[in-house]
Amino acid sequence: MQVAVVAYAVPLLAITPILVVMFSGDRARVIVSALAVFFATLVGTHTGLKQADRTSLDMVTAYGGGTWAQLVKVRFWACLPYVFAALRIAAPTAILGAIIAEFLGADRGLGIAIVVSEQNLNSVRTLGMGAVAATVAGLAYWLVGLAGRWAVPWAPANLRQP
Repeated sequence: MQVAVVAYAVPLLAITPILVVMFSGDRARVIVSALAVFFATLVGTHTGLKQADRTSLDMVTAYGGGTWAQLVKVRFWACLPYVFAALRIAAPTAILGAIIAEFLGADRGLGIAIVVSEQNLNSVRTLGMGAVAATVAGLAYWLVGLAGRWAVPWAPANLRQP
């Protein structure tokens, strides 16, 4: 977890130019998007794994199951609501990460279109593209929330909100 905190503390704008130089094409955008969502999903998954019911874990142990059996039969299922809650936060962040990566090295995409419209002092177009990005991010949030409600109907109410 300490390595994850250190990775999260590095600003995306600082590491993106390095990744654009190291990786060609769309790989840099994918890596920056993955870095943007890694910490949120890691924390959600870690929290979910720790929320497993102690009685169920003891039951698996009593029937001869080891750590692997506990993970597959109890912890995985307890973790799913938290993973979907983390993914709901991570989906819009991934879109933001992709736009940041496009600022610094793409030849196409929403990020580069925003840069071009800013350079042309076309504020209406820039605002419109920002609205499109916000709409896509909101739609991603809603779709992941809907998938979470469908995939984990047993989740507590505070983790099921769309």
